[in-house]
Amino acid sequence: MNIKITEAGIKDVAGIIEFEKKCFVCVTDRFSPKNITNQIKSATCRITIIKDKKGNILASATGFLRHFKVPSGRIYKIGVSPALKQKGIGSLLLQEMESWFLRKKMQFSFAEVRISNTPSRKMFIKSGYKEIGLLPCYYGNLDKGLDLEDGIKYKKKLSNEAKS
Repeated sequence: MNIKITEAGIKDVAGIIEFEKKCFVCVTDRFSPKNITNQIKSATCRITIIKDKKGNILASATGFLRHFKVPSGRIYKIGVSPALKQKGIGSLLLQEMESWFLRKKMQFSFAEVRISNTPSRKMFIKSGYKEIGLLPCYYGNLDKGLDLEDGIKYKKKLSNEAKS
C-alpha cells in the first residue's frame, strides 16, 4: 500500500470533521471545527493526515509540544478508518509524530488511551511506550449517558539513535 503522510492545512478542516465522525464513536473524542482550525494554525500542534486518491481522509494523528521543565510531546489522538485498522497505519502515524517531536527537541512522548482500547494500547507498548499510571474517570462517554471510562497514561523516552 502506497501511503503518503501530510500535514493538515486549513483546507482540510471539513475533511477532518467528517473523518472524526466516522472514526471516533464517542462525541467527546472529536474536536470542534474551531479547535481543529486553532490546532492547524498553532506552532505547538501538528495534525498529520493520510488521504485516499479522492482526497478523503483515511487516518489522522494530533500531537502537541509541551515546553515544560522537560520538553515533551503529547500524542493527543490517532484515528484510522475502520477499513484500514490493524494494517500498521496507526504505528506509521505514531512514528511520524515522534519524528516531529525529535525535530522540535522534545525528550519524551506521552499518550493517554481508553482502558477499553486494546489495539491502541498494544500499539503503544509495541512502539516502546511504558504504562506509567491509571487515569480514573478520564474519558467521557456522553453517548452512553454520563458514564466515565478510565484511561492509561504512557511515556516513552525519545532518542535520535532509534530514528537513524
